[in-house]
Amino acid sequence: MVLTVEEDLDCSGLPVTGDQVCNYDEGFLSCVLKEYMGKDYLVKEVDCWASGVRVCRFEANVDQQAKV
Repeated sequence: MVLTVEEDLDCSGLPVTGDQVCNYDEGFLSCVLKEYMGKDYLVKEVDCWASGVRVCRFEANVDQQAKV
């Protein structure tokens, strides 16, 4: 699944540096998805406000390697 955040508290308004800075959000979203969906998820930021895109976008996939 793809999650898009328009106003991310971590980086909205930061200058464009070319970096992706939302590492905390990757872990946070992973935990929220696990709690609500009952499965482990790997979440990776694919677009970031600080990289010049005006949203933060995350891809979330079920972790096939997770122990049940």
